Amino acid sequence: MRVWAKLAPAPARKEFPILDALEKTAAAARPTAIDRVRGLLASVDSAPLTLVGRGVWIYGAGGFGRTLARALDGAGLTTLGFIDRKAEGGATVDGRPCVHPDHVTANLAQGACYLHGLFNHYFSSREIVEWAARQPFDRLLFASDVNRARGVEVSSYWLAPAAQTTSEMQTIARALECFDEVASRDLFLDLLRYRLHNDPRIHPQVAREDIYAPDFLPIRGEKTVFVDGGAYTGDSLEGLLAHGVGVKEWIAFEPDLRNLEGLRATAHRLSGQIGAFTVSPYGLSDRNGRVGFADNEGEASHVVESPGPDFSGTTIEVARLDDVIARSGPTYVKLDIEGAEQAALRGMENMFRPGNVFAVSVYHRPADLWEIPLMLRDRLPGCRMRLRQHGHHGFDSVVYAWTDR
Repeated sequence: MRVWAKLAPAPARKEFPILDALEKTAAAARPTAIDRVRGLLASVDSAPLTLVGRGVWIYGAGGFGRTLARALDGAGLTTLGFIDRKAEGGATVDGRPCVHPDHVTANLAQGACYLHGLFNHYFSSREIVEWAARQPFDRLLFASDVNRARGVEVSSYWLAPAAQTTSEMQTIARALECFDEVASRDLFLDLLRYRLHNDPRIHPQVAREDIYAPDFLPIRGEKTVFVDGGAYTGDSLEGLLAHGVGVKEWIAFEPDLRNLEGLRATAHRLSGQIGAFTVSPYGLSDRNGRVGFADNEGEASHVVESPGPDFSGTTIEVARLDDVIARSGPTYVKLDIEGAEQAALRGMENMFRPGNVFAVSVYHRPADLWEIPLMLRDRLPGCRMRLRQHGHHGFDSVVYAWTDR
């Protein structure tokens, strides 16, 4: 390359019409965003799930596995029992046998289906599915397959019947074009593929350690105001400080009273490393007022907009960010608020200015993955935008957006 750099400039492109023709041909052959999305969605099996052999063994006897068993019951499909590493001899769960994986025999597996019933962001379950594939089960099933059973709708965070995704093809294709790098666009499609099939063997690679502080984000150097929506017990602040991010002021929002105790303890413990802090018991929204709130659920405590007659939670104050703070200078806004992210973004229009940085979770609701990037692009014209996967089982998917100052 150094040799060529010393030669005369290359002739103008108009002298090489064949190159223009080749480039146009190559561009026409490249799949467009809608082509890529259409191809992905075409892989979805939409046939009703009606046959499960002599029944299903569910791996995982926790809350999610038991939810799948109840869904199969409602569809008239047989659940034979559970497989769980914590199972001891003779154990039962909800009246069904629960066996240890070491005790899964050929007789137990043959003629039956395996159903993956794990849904935990802390660890991968790829090896468990690979183990199941080596057993003589008739078929491996996942939550997406249960959602194909008649009358069944298992919904949790991003998990929902495939039709909720396949019906949004045009919008998804527009969202794909929001990202400014190939890696993010590929990850976007990989996440969609995983969500539609739920097989941990195709789960995107997880970057757990740098959540909210990836190297590409312009948050190092000048100290920033950190607006922490869904602060939990202060783990995001601790992560930023550990990655060398300077924080001149930390404004933390956490409405769960139990989490708030830990948050205040973290604030006082780290007060020497930050310029100032404010801990607020508000939730963030697009309006000011009181809403229902499912509390005492740790990091999963969340707003309930329309509490039903069986609601056993509490109520909290929510507020528009624009109405409670006004700061100049670089500000970093992080939102991980259990499905209230879009409402919170609508309540902080004043924050969308050059130099500010946003990190927004897009895994609490199925459509957040494509609707939130479009919201950010509309509010930050010309912004840089990237997607990263920080958790297992489709959890902790975060969109980062920023503009140069």
